[in-house]
Amino acid sequence: MTQETSRAYRVVVIDDEKTLVDAVQEILEDEGYETSGVTDPREAFQKIQQVEPHCVLLDLRMPYIDGHELFDRIRRFDPDIPVIILTAHGDTRTAVEFVKAGAFEFLLKPFDIETLQTKVRNAVRQYELVLSKRASEGWGGPPRLLGQSEAMHRLREQIERASRTQSTVLILGESGSGKELVAWEIHQRSARKAGPFVRVNCAAIPKELIESELFGHRKGAFTGAVRDQKGKFEQADEGTIFLDEIGDMSLEAQAKILRVLETGEIEPIGEGKPRHVNVRVIAATNKDIQSLIQEKKFREDLYYRIAVLIIRVPPLREHPEDLPFLVEHFTEEFTRQNGLPHFIWDQDALAFLQGLKWPGNIRQLKHFVEYCCAMHRSPVLTRDDVERYWNELQQAYPDARTRPSFELQEPAPSLTPRTIEDIRPLRKVIEEIEREYILKTLELLNWNVSQTAKILRIPRSNLYKKLEKYDINIRKGIR
Repeated sequence: MTQETSRAYRVVVIDDEKTLVDAVQEILEDEGYETSGVTDPREAFQKIQQVEPHCVLLDLRMPYIDGHELFDRIRRFDPDIPVIILTAHGDTRTAVEFVKAGAFEFLLKPFDIETLQTKVRNAVRQYELVLSKRASEGWGGPPRLLGQSEAMHRLREQIERASRTQSTVLILGESGSGKELVAWEIHQRSARKAGPFVRVNCAAIPKELIESELFGHRKGAFTGAVRDQKGKFEQADEGTIFLDEIGDMSLEAQAKILRVLETGEIEPIGEGKPRHVNVRVIAATNKDIQSLIQEKKFREDLYYRIAVLIIRVPPLREHPEDLPFLVEHFTEEFTRQNGLPHFIWDQDALAFLQGLKWPGNIRQLKHFVEYCCAMHRSPVLTRDDVERYWNELQQAYPDARTRPSFELQEPAPSLTPRTIEDIRPLRKVIEEIEREYILKTLELLNWNVSQTAKILRIPRSNLYKKLEKYDINIRKGIR
């Protein structure tokens, strides 16, 4: 592997012998790898969370933390990260047991340079294949279940138990708490890992399209069916289908889901005969299902079908001790992706964040961290900085839980046509909404174009073009 091909690969070397760590880093950096060395195992897991390595070299015998415990933490963080065990001849049997438990390889000390290079090269190539597969499925390296709180340990244990079965799972939790990530983790740790993971937003599918969306159709089955189309269940064959927000699904759609769960069969529209699919169903909702059942808005028989295993995802306010892990992860991720300078959050800043309620949970925290990364330019982010950024957002978006949205005040009533004469081209209506949205944002942010562009997540040059298009005079702060 040349320097050019390995330059993007990150390797973490964990060993309490500093001379060995330095030597391994020098060898790998000569090959073009980005390396991080850790001699205190108590700092190792935090380094792995920060770096998100393509390979870890891990010594078994170290003080403070047992190699088994550290290995288990790495596996929980990302079961696909290849771990190469560094071991002496006397520990060969133990190293073999680690390989059986999921380690990529073991490397006997003392080792020669070529063997080290070959094993690391093979490891990162394997992980690249994993990342490519994730990307092809729409998962470009998802955020993991970070944190060491009792709540997160309990959640991971539930995921492990669920992943060892083929049972249907119902995931309960507030919006933004990470239900989709839990479903993904169950799939990734299950026997269906090699199969597809297909997500369905149940709340977003119109009632008249539910059958085609879930079960597919054949060419000519109805007007507009110009080609065969696979439904979501067929796409998920031999894998997992994730029915997100199932509490928002219509009763008609619920009946169709129940039939698939009972028979294992789907019937694409226009085919005329059923076909069997082998799909594991994981469902999720932020609603109170029992209340929906009492209100006759959710089928009780479907509930008992999907709730074989129930996992509750805790809201962020129930495990605030995990917030520093999440903040560091999101900061590293956002600054690296956008080429921004990395900075440190001081303890008072983190303490301030831990004292907030976070009604939007981890999703809200992530968006706030992104805002801080976009605005901050000093090496350290203090509590004063955090309070200032927090107040800016609260002033601009007093009820923001995730990505903020505005309620249009005056133009809204005129958007609904009351007579045929009121009907206008759709493009004009959309432009009207966009103009008012931009104006409202500018007003809330004191006509700061740079800040407005960052909040709206569009290039500043694009915003200037829209200001010109909609005749918005930014210099005078008037229309």
